[in-house]
Amino acid sequence: MKLGERLQQTRLERELTQQNLATAMHVSRQTISNWETGRTYPDIDSLIGLSNYFDLSLDVLLKEDRGVTDYLKRQEVAAQLAPVSKLSTILTYLILTISLFAPMSDIWSLIILIAVVLLIILNHRLEKFTENVNGVSITTNHKAFNWPKFRWWLIALASIVTIVGIWLYIHFGQTELILIWIVVTAGGWLLIGILELLFRFNVFAS
Repeated sequence: MKLGERLQQTRLERELTQQNLATAMHVSRQTISNWETGRTYPDIDSLIGLSNYFDLSLDVLLKEDRGVTDYLKRQEVAAQLAPVSKLSTILTYLILTISLFAPMSDIWSLIILIAVVLLIILNHRLEKFTENVNGVSITTNHKAFNWPKFRWWLIALASIVTIVGIWLYIHFGQTELILIWIVVTAGGWLLIGILELLFRFNVFAS
């Protein structure tokens, strides 16, 4: 029997609603619904809570549904990859900040562009993996301002603006227009950095 079917059967036998169980487990009713339909799985702490609440063997819950153990393994991998995701984000900002003060050359611009593109792809893949593990898009957790959805588009745009600024500086020198361009570019990266910090501290959470 699948874990979701077992939970639903046991809940109905105890004459509990999804909301009753959600309150007892300190989660939303939608989370209980997702567990019962097999859309998502409970994490290890929730599994222990369900085991204690329904007086069910944790060993049975884990062995009945192979998907649960697979999910827990993926969740462990996602937790191990979280520092990598943060590091790649920091590296993206660091590389582009350095580019504003580094010697200007066509080859340097190309290196920066390649590095930023690779980091953007890496971050995107890591976030998609995390979404798949959790069974829900991280972009739905911040309805007030959907920063994860726009983050990499803004970084890509700012990267292009930075590369164009470097190219203009190389070919036309330090003109008033290019100085304004550099200031605006630096301000854009500062804004992106501030928004990222606000997101990390859950300021946008609804």
